[in-house]
Amino acid sequence: MRFSLSAPIVLFFLCTFPVILAHNNEDPTIKTMEDFSGYPIHESHSHLSSLSVDAQSLQKQIDELSTFSDTPAPSVTRILYSEKDVLAVVLNETVKSMD
Repeated sequence: MRFSLSAPIVLFFLCTFPVILAHNNEDPTIKTMEDFSGYPIHESHSHLSSLSVDAQSLQKQIDELSTFSDTPAPSVTRILYSEKDVLAVVLNETVKSMD
């Protein structure tokens, strides 16, 4: 009777052990990046092929954001600006460019 109860328990642990090991071997850097961004890094490649980026507009916005700094280019520091400050400036410039 004792053997019949312990066999399923041993089988259970043998089956779940690889899952536990795989979960514990996750790269903490990748997990932090996924948690911070809110997006998984390891997505299927089918999702990636549907993405497109307007490189020229993106570079223009990056260049614009880099001007919000007390130090000369190419350094970019925005420590004194909150996220809302930067968004307000970007929104203001975007609206101005629509005229």
